[in-house]
Amino acid sequence: MEKLDRPGRRPFWKSPLFWVLAVAVLARLPLLLYNEGILWPDSLSYLATAKDMVLSGDFAQNRMFNTPLYPMFLAAFLKFLPMAPSTGWLIILAQHLLGVGSAFFLWRGGRRLFGTAPALIGALLFAIHPVVLYYEHVIHTETLFIFILAWLFARVASAPESPGAWRAAELGLLCGLLTLTRPVAKFLVLTLLLWLVLRLRRWRPALVRGSVLLLVYAVVLLPWMFYNYRHFGYFDISKGEGTNLRIRAAYIGLQKPQVKLRDKAAAGQREKPAVAEGQDAAGADAGTTPRRKRRGTWTDRLAARARQDDRKRDKTLRLILDRPGPFLRDSLRDFFLIMISPQGSVHFDTSVSPPVPYCPYLKNFRTDVFPNRPGGLSALHRRLLHFQLARLKPRWEVVFAFFLLGAVSFLAQGGRDRLTGLLLLSHVAYFALSAAVFIKPIDRFFLPALGFYLLFAAWGGVFLFRVLLGRLRPAGA
Repeated sequence: MEKLDRPGRRPFWKSPLFWVLAVAVLARLPLLLYNEGILWPDSLSYLATAKDMVLSGDFAQNRMFNTPLYPMFLAAFLKFLPMAPSTGWLIILAQHLLGVGSAFFLWRGGRRLFGTAPALIGALLFAIHPVVLYYEHVIHTETLFIFILAWLFARVASAPESPGAWRAAELGLLCGLLTLTRPVAKFLVLTLLLWLVLRLRRWRPALVRGSVLLLVYAVVLLPWMFYNYRHFGYFDISKGEGTNLRIRAAYIGLQKPQVKLRDKAAAGQREKPAVAEGQDAAGADAGTTPRRKRRGTWTDRLAARARQDDRKRDKTLRLILDRPGPFLRDSLRDFFLIMISPQGSVHFDTSVSPPVPYCPYLKNFRTDVFPNRPGGLSALHRRLLHFQLARLKPRWEVVFAFFLLGAVSFLAQGGRDRLTGLLLLSHVAYFALSAAVFIKPIDRFFLPALGFYLLFAAWGGVFLFRVLLGRLRPAGA
């Protein structure tokens, strides 16, 4: 009997996944080869915590705003790699690899949920997005947080019709890791719980697997919460709600920004006459006005700051409750503004950050800027770098129109996993609302939801294209 020849497998370079990975890698190569990393003020606190973990094995220098997973990520480099500039470059390389991994997970989950064409377009847009590339080059939590969130999305999209206890435990673990990376995710587990209950439909398996989800989530978080309670006096993931609410109230005009006491003292000092300044200086030289020293240990000061943050939160909440109308109006405005036209957070400069004593391998990193080296580059490389982060301005208004079209058409079209689609839309709304209510409409705060946002926009673009061609069919066909 004659054997039939089987068609050979399609080469990997012809698959859409190859192009997603290739574009993601090529978009990052110029940044890795011709730019140092970026240090923000928060970067130094993460590095200080990582240094304490390496030297003493604890979180003695952790700030109340920070959670432990990203410092642990940095500590792995500080412990096993030499104190050399190459270590700083390897940290940035690892973050760019996490960015490539995020594009992979968005492609994988998007293909299951939306189909091949929307997943390819959405993942490519994410892979070359300038804000994504910028924050992968910053010593900050964004890249690790987005990677875990994209991983969570891929596991949700590939879940069977009736997820088992192991899948519920996996989702609880990923939610816990998200919260330990950035505390903004601490209520995200409720959306996963609702999705799991609605997907299972029957109350008994929904109760069991929902309990597993919450139990694993609690097991991940409780050790860190007990650590905060034991050392700093608060049983929570982190602090900072009071500071963020005060910034929000000042931003929308509910209260004037408060000037710190030392700034007031400095202003008063400038207003003094020259004679008085000379007398104060003489008195200081004589030692009659000694400089005020900080009292207590770091843990005592951090516990005091946590109590102060609680007072800020209570005072600002009372202010908001006294004038709920302006707060709700401005929050609703900023909720749409962060999706339509957010404020930019990418800066360009060439100033070099001051040296960090315990991080000599970061000596060439830049402060709050994205540097382009002035010399030593060919014209092609300069154009590449300038194009990626200066000229590649995303047209948020156009993307928002496609996002709305994609959301409506996806939910209206049959044969799709609408429940998972609603879960993704709830995550977009969650991060947009958290920025609109607690801080400012800045693109950085919407970055975790950007991949889902672009997937829905890609679905809307494919849907419109097929409608115009008169070939309306499921986008995955």
